[in-house]
Amino acid sequence: MVRLSKKMDYSLLLVSEMVRQEPEVVSAAMLADKYKLSLEMVAALLKNLCRKGILESVRGKNGGYRLASDPWELSLRSLIVAVDGPFYLTDCTQDSGGDCHYHALCSISGRMKGVSNRINQILEETSLGYILGLPRPEPVVPMILSSTERQISV
Repeated sequence: MVRLSKKMDYSLLLVSEMVRQEPEVVSAAMLADKYKLSLEMVAALLKNLCRKGILESVRGKNGGYRLASDPWELSLRSLIVAVDGPFYLTDCTQDSGGDCHYHALCSISGRMKGVSNRINQILEETSLGYILGLPRPEPVVPMILSSTERQISV
């Protein structure tokens, strides 16, 4: 069965809470208390997410953590890779061929690599914003000025 690891499950829960608390920073202690998780585990998960660039830490008396980018810009795949490393459906779908002893004899490894790639594509196209059901941000449309308007604004 393909499923998220417990570390990933907890990380998604913690990051989701940070998005709900924006623009405030969130402390590891608050998250541990709210979700009844050990402070040590929460602190380790948050520290790892900071090292991987998913979160930013804010030092000081009212310090804590916050998301480093817009939730619509953070893919589910990026979060999975930050927590658990790259996703491969089977050993043989790794770029290196993995540790499969039957790779040379296997007739399905090529197609399984295609399935694994498709899953990774879906994870990459799925943003944290989508997972959380956040409203989509308005697209920024650049203004195109006429030559007369450009001359006036200079």
